[in-house]
Amino acid sequence: MLPAGDWEESVAFWRRLGFEVDGPNHDYVVARRGDLEVHLYADTGIECFTNHSACYLRVDDAATLRAEWQAAGVLPLAAVEDKPWGMREFHVVDPAGNLIRVGQLIP
Repeated sequence: MLPAGDWEESVAFWRRLGFEVDGPNHDYVVARRGDLEVHLYADTGIECFTNHSACYLRVDDAATLRAEWQAAGVLPLAAVEDKPWGMREFHVVDPAGNLIRVGQLIP
């Protein structure tokens, strides 16, 4: 679960990432994309520069997903990197300051 300070901004961001968004329902939103599911809750006091919330999305092809998000205008995106722990990863930060790290097992 990630905090969201502004529903319209958060919903627009997750839709730009290709997620279908249900809600908000009672200060709660569920964003789904295939097997990925992210839950957001209302926190109007969230400060994007001091927020320490994060999630990890495991996907089949991190580079293709990053290219798709870049084409959709999602910025800033980190470069895709192969990590010493066997994952190919990149990350993006949402409007509330949540870190969204995306990774795949290196084949």
